[in-house]
Amino acid sequence: LPAAVLALRAGSLATIAEQAAAAAPVIGRTVAIGALAATLATLLALALGWWSTELRRPGLLDAAVLLPLAVPALLFGIGLIRLWNRPAFDAVYLGVPVVVLAVAGRYLAFAVLPVGGACERVGRGLLEAAELAGAGRGGRLRVVLLPLLAPSLASAWCVAFCFALREVDTLVMLRAGHDTLLFLLHRNVVFSRADEVAALALVTLAVTIAPLAIWLAVSRTRLSIL
Repeated sequence: LPAAVLALRAGSLATIAEQAAAAAPVIGRTVAIGALAATLATLLALALGWWSTELRRPGLLDAAVLLPLAVPALLFGIGLIRLWNRPAFDAVYLGVPVVVLAVAGRYLAFAVLPVGGACERVGRGLLEAAELAGAGRGGRLRVVLLPLLAPSLASAWCVAFCFALREVDTLVMLRAGHDTLLFLLHRNVVFSRADEVAALALVTLAVTIAPLAIWLAVSRTRLSIL
């Protein structure tokens, strides 16, 4: 219903295309940040999941990855500033890396929890059988765990990407985060016409859900083939 209202408010496809063209550089930057943050979160989730299968799963792990979500976003941003705003870290703090770290850290739980659960469902029996067959740790990860975790990893990446693109509260505190799509939309609410804001909101929505829609379409196609 909100999307339909935005479409009516935008008025025409020409307005939507105009806003998409005007915001193309910001869209590219935002998609790159979201993809990098989702990839980082998914790799960390895989590492922690692998750790939990090889060793005993730390009891405080789930609470630790949820902590950035529990902390108010503004405080989380202030913490990032205190950590990275140093001359030695200018390459991180003044560019895209700090934004990627901010978004990946804040939404890490959305990758760790499903991937960790998938690792637990695999069970140690398969891994122990591979170990008895002579597979080392790398072989067990590559041959046994990764194929079984592929759907969970893809889903975790898509969800992390969606949340990465909707983050604005933390990025308000970071100078490098002001050139993102949602921050542009937030700024245009005050300074632009209603039809332009509605069109840009639809562009933001389409960019955000595109990977998840593609993954759902691909996964359903695979299931129908099977």
